[in-house]
Amino acid sequence: MYDRLTHDGYKVTLVQEPLTGFPEDVTATPHHRSAEWTGDSGRPQLWWRDHHQAGNDNKVVGLVYIAAHALNNGETEAINGKKFPNSAHPFAKSSDGYLTIAPENYHSDFAATTSAAQTDFEAHAQMPTNAAVFTANIPDPAWKTA
Repeated sequence: MYDRLTHDGYKVTLVQEPLTGFPEDVTATPHHRSAEWTGDSGRPQLWWRDHHQAGNDNKVVGLVYIAAHALNNGETEAINGKKFPNSAHPFAKSSDGYLTIAPENYHSDFAATTSAAQTDFEAHAQMPTNAAVFTANIPDPAWKTA
């Protein structure tokens, strides 16, 4: 998606959240806003975010959700997953409570149309996510007001 957006003339900043918990993810995102963002007023035209409220910042003029869960007020990823189950394998959980997609399941569960070489790279480069992220209550999702 980055290649498509930059090819179309958008300046894109990719944010790598710490994935340690919902509050840390929300806090990390604004640190990546800068003067390089485009728009008549220097405000971002695109906000590539998942489910949470970091997009509620008044500097954000639009949201683009790509393969994201649009949670409602008070929902969690875990609740959403039960409402809309998929056929993916369960996450692999480390002894310290972090989750990943098991490399042997990555292609079928997450990147079915991606080359084997790319899938292998992604499977081994993924950032572990603290399980607490999936049970964080989302009190004010950005999609409701943006």
